[in-house]
Amino acid sequence: MFDSGTLSVYATVVLAYIAKFFTDVRVIAIIGLILLDVVLAVAVAIRTKKFEGRRLAEFLRTMVVPYVIGYLALYLFSKLMAWSAQQSNADASVWLGQAAAFISESVIMLAWLALMGNLAFDVVKQLKALRYPFADGLDVTPGIPVEEDPAGGSAQDVVKGVSTYATKPPGRDDA
Repeated sequence: MFDSGTLSVYATVVLAYIAKFFTDVRVIAIIGLILLDVVLAVAVAIRTKKFEGRRLAEFLRTMVVPYVIGYLALYLFSKLMAWSAQQSNADASVWLGQAAAFISESVIMLAWLALMGNLAFDVVKQLKALRYPFADGLDVTPGIPVEEDPAGGSAQDVVKGVSTYATKPPGRDDA
């Protein structure tokens, strides 16, 4: 299927992309937010007197490894697909053609934005748990509307209404 020269080229390309991955500013930002989240989570645990050192390893297993390794896998797949499309000297209509690099970077950027959004959400949650005043205005309740209620109530009333609706059947005030 592949001769040793072709495999050597692919291995070199993969290693080059892995080296590029760990120097990418996006990866550094992800790791930075993960570290900030860890520091804040430890601060919250110490403040609430619930700190357990063994839970740090669990955090690494459930948060750091899936984020970084998953992003690496997507990064490599996307970059290698673009690279192989650009290596084929056929005309632009073959597979991804001229749009390969654009599609590759778009996929990587969308994944990065999703990761950063999730990590920023976690950091704001930790800041709220530490009772930082500037975090009070940030809503970290997923899926709950923050705009004004059409009936004239505040966003807090909307949140109470949604959580009340979730815990008792509609039309029953006594439940």
